[in-house]
Amino acid sequence: METQEIISKLETFDGTFPKEALEAAIKKREGITPVLLDSLDNVIRNAERFSKYGDYILHTHSLYLLAQFREIQAYPLIYKFFSLPFSTLERLIGDAHIEQAGRMLASVCDDDLSLIKELIENPDIDEYPRTFIFDALIVLMVNGVLSREEVIEYLIELFDGKLEQKKAFIWNGLISTCLDLNAFELMDRIKIAFSNN
Repeated sequence: METQEIISKLETFDGTFPKEALEAAIKKREGITPVLLDSLDNVIRNAERFSKYGDYILHTHSLYLLAQFREIQAYPLIYKFFSLPFSTLERLIGDAHIEQAGRMLASVCDDDLSLIKELIENPDIDEYPRTFIFDALIVLMVNGVLSREEVIEYLIELFDGKLEQKKAFIWNGLISTCLDLNAFELMDRIKIAFSNN
């Protein structure tokens, strides 16, 4: 299957899972990667327009394929994508895919946490997608990129001022991450966060 045929089968949802096209895309990784990057960039630049096309899903396939390829050029694009206004983001990919944001970013960040941290800490970005960015920290820890101590140290920074100090859904993500880590050493901070939220 040639690249253009693969793309045409991944562009729109016809009610079936495009297994053959996705397998072909994986086999043609080198040739198809620039096309996937361009398609994602195009959707980001024209997000409001694409969010009105309910059956257009090439950007969704691009997100997952680029994450599978561990394509570092996708890192700033995926950051920009999950920085989009939530209403637009939800129309583009829906909640289930938004919840994979942290895993996608961990796959493409090449050990660079800067954009991951920026997404978590930026109060101007909707807190729902930000909440799932915490998963990137767990993925990177499990894969040996971060130590548990480094993750705990960063969580302390968030508790102590790097997260907005007001009632917000993002705190659920922080506390859930503490639970995933069995971070009993943060119990006092968790209790304070619960009392404030």
